[in-house]
Amino acid sequence: MNSIKVVICDDHFFYRQGVKTWLETKEDIDIVGESEDGLKLIKQLKHVQPDVILLDINMPVMDGSAALAEIKKSYPHIKVIMLTMNDSKQTILEMLKLGADGYLTKNDDCEEIYNAIVTCKNEGQYMTKKNGHILLQSIRDAPFIPVIQKDQIKTKKFSVKNVLLYSLITTLITGLVIFVLYQLKENMILIKNIEPPITYINN
Repeated sequence: MNSIKVVICDDHFFYRQGVKTWLETKEDIDIVGESEDGLKLIKQLKHVQPDVILLDINMPVMDGSAALAEIKKSYPHIKVIMLTMNDSKQTILEMLKLGADGYLTKNDDCEEIYNAIVTCKNEGQYMTKKNGHILLQSIRDAPFIPVIQKDQIKTKKFSVKNVLLYSLITTLITGLVIFVLYQLKENMILIKNIEPPITYINN
C-alpha cells in the first residue's frame, strides 16, 4: 500500500510535533517534512512533493493564506488542509475560495485530521459537518444570478450591442408613454376649464 506523504506547516512547535508524532503511528502516513512559516514551506516544496499539506494560517514571515495561494498556483495537484485556531465563517470561506481542499480547527482531534488527510488524498476534498453548513448557508445568502447557457447565447445572440439597443428602445417607449399620458392629462384640464357658450333665447 502506498503511503500518503504529508508536510506539516505550523509555527507552534509543540503542536506541530504532537500532530506529527500521532500521525506517524498510522501505517499509511509518511511525514516527509515540516516547517514553521509559509516561506520555508514554499522553499521546501522545491525539493519535497507531498500529497497533502497541513497548513496553519497565522504564522510569521508568510502566513497561511499567502502560502496557500502560492501552492495552488505552482503545485495545484497538492492537497492543502487548513489547520488553525480560527473558526470564523469569513475566514473559512476565504480559505475555500483560495483553493483549500479542507479546513480543520486545532480543537478537532487527531483522528479527524487523519480522516481529512485520507479523504483529501482519495476523494479530493474534505468538509466537516460544520463547514458544510457554513458553505451551504453562504450559497443560500448569495444573490440569485440567472445562468445563460452557451446554446442560449448562440440562439438569442446576446451581445453588448443588443443589450444597449434593447435598453434604448425600452427607455424611448417608456418616455413616449409618459409624454402621451401627460398630454392627455393637460387636454382634460383644458377641456374642463372651457366655459360653454352663452345662448340667448328670444321670448
